[in-house]
Amino acid sequence: MTDTPPRGFFTLIHHDGPVIEWSDDITERRRVIDRNKPEHERATRHRCIQYIPESMIPALYAAWAEYQLAKGPDCDYELATGIAYAEYERVTGLAYATYKRVLMDRLNDQTVISRILALIPDCPWNGATIFPLEEG
Repeated sequence: MTDTPPRGFFTLIHHDGPVIEWSDDITERRRVIDRNKPEHERATRHRCIQYIPESMIPALYAAWAEYQLAKGPDCDYELATGIAYAEYERVTGLAYATYKRVLMDRLNDQTVISRILALIPDCPWNGATIFPLEEG
């Protein structure tokens, strides 16, 4: 599609939002659209997925990075028990709560949302969907 990073925050990954969402592999989402979504929706879906540069939402990228750091590398968390697991849950829970707070702050900031939606050519987003003409 475009020369954008495969991971990061993107606009409207799903037709009904949210406007800002993280993806570890946006190319996989694009493949799902091409394989599984109705043909008449594909161009709109692809057009609405735009990479959001860190410079537009630096606090959100920072909060996500802190959460990922708290989670640590992938491992078998089923082996962690008792106090160790409780501490892991506490630390990651705090980091995730911070990330969600920053995300919600950005989603509720209409100035931020307007700048982000401006990344999408002829953006069809009506606040609820990218397919407003198909609502029944």
